[in-house]
Amino acid sequence: MITQYDTKYLKLSINNGSFSATGNLSAEFGHKISDNSQETYGVWAEWQCTNNQVIVRNDYSGYYPLFYYADKNNFIISNSIFRLLENGVDNTIDELSLSVFIRCGFFLNNNTALKHIKRIPPNCTLVWNKEGLSIKYSRQITKAKDYTIDEATNEYISLFRKAIDRFLPYNKRFVLPLSGGRDSRQILFELLRNNCKPTECITCGELRDIKVAKILTSKFNLQHKVLLKSPVSLHDIEAKNILTNLSALEHSWLMPLGRQLNDYDISFDGLGVGVYSRSELLDDFLYQYYINGEYDKIAKWLFNHVGPGEELLSLIKGKYGFISRNYKSAVELVIQELKEHSDSGNPLASFNFWNWNRNAIATNPFGIQGCVKMNYTPLMDKDLFDLVSSFTFSFVKKNEPQTIAINRAFPEYSGIPFYNQIPKEDFNERFRLLNKIGNNINTLFYLSHKSPRFLPAFIKTKTLSKNHNKKDIIKLNDVIMYLITLNRSI
Repeated sequence: MITQYDTKYLKLSINNGSFSATGNLSAEFGHKISDNSQETYGVWAEWQCTNNQVIVRNDYSGYYPLFYYADKNNFIISNSIFRLLENGVDNTIDELSLSVFIRCGFFLNNNTALKHIKRIPPNCTLVWNKEGLSIKYSRQITKAKDYTIDEATNEYISLFRKAIDRFLPYNKRFVLPLSGGRDSRQILFELLRNNCKPTECITCGELRDIKVAKILTSKFNLQHKVLLKSPVSLHDIEAKNILTNLSALEHSWLMPLGRQLNDYDISFDGLGVGVYSRSELLDDFLYQYYINGEYDKIAKWLFNHVGPGEELLSLIKGKYGFISRNYKSAVELVIQELKEHSDSGNPLASFNFWNWNRNAIATNPFGIQGCVKMNYTPLMDKDLFDLVSSFTFSFVKKNEPQTIAINRAFPEYSGIPFYNQIPKEDFNERFRLLNKIGNNINTLFYLSHKSPRFLPAFIKTKTLSKNHNKKDIIKLNDVIMYLITLNRSI
């Protein structure tokens, strides 16, 4: 049986004027650190129930996932969407939000797959008592500021070092998942600068990630475990859906990494402001659509390039047939959210940070890696966010501030390549074919025994595979597995 890590919940009810509470009267999640000025840092969330009311608070980002339901007489909150369902919350599907999610892999704003369950918003103070629900929150859409590259880079280095200093694990065992990218390398270099050597580095990814990580771990004589990225099992896909609270289509390939972290209480993750500071995540033509106010083109591009495509989605019939019918309404919902970021100096990055990053990417450190008691995310530092989120699109495209900051802070290692500077290698074709055959057999067996209603859609994908991108077929299979998990949960 697949279970989540360390779930907590609180259920409050008012019956005939009498107040009752079950579950955890108080709970704290994530990592919260206060400095001398009483500013709080880290990604955290908490609730406290006293005097017949509950108060819920979180950090500026709202990245740590808490879910709640509220009506006049009942309030339920948990870090597990399934604990709410177990307590009898209305399980009506939010058809429009789900239609967006299936096409782009993340929910917008504070939505979930269920109409009456919402995420706690960012920078939130929520109060529920006999007077009802009061909720105040804000989401920072940062306006552009002008910097020279020297000003931006020096400030970036300074703020990131302060961020790392807040979470240094002196004399403690800790693990660092290490890729071939920038975020984990930046964390590694600053930890080593402070004489904090990871007990172990773990790389789960493609061959080029492994090549770069091996260069780094050999350079610093670090223990290094390699998990070669390989086709995922159906069990891992289902487990991912549960551990991510039905909030991500991606991440199944990271399940082996999550299992390797069981022996550690502390880990570091590169989640954070990288979406604001790397040009590889920003496309010129999408930015031009933003400037021209052509939001519909951004939404349609997102659906076409991230989701499996409309023809394949049309294969899903019956209870979930609304997904293919809701295309126009889904586009409109994305347009509404895109407009919310139009005042940002880097609107594409802002949209990604508050939607894709918050609602899907963050489910890796705060879901799949939930076995770790403390998962530090220094690139989520609020001061660093204030800086980097004010960079303009053109400034990032021209200067690559994160890359320059890493190489300027550690010039002696600037010759070590990043993963995207190494040619991508494919798996051996025979290996790929055998895994494809095995996965198809496993999927047929799974669907025939547990969810036969989805068999026609899966079998149809096999007949269409010659006419469609193989990645789109895989995406549709991920969608089918997600809908199976959702269907069984409600």
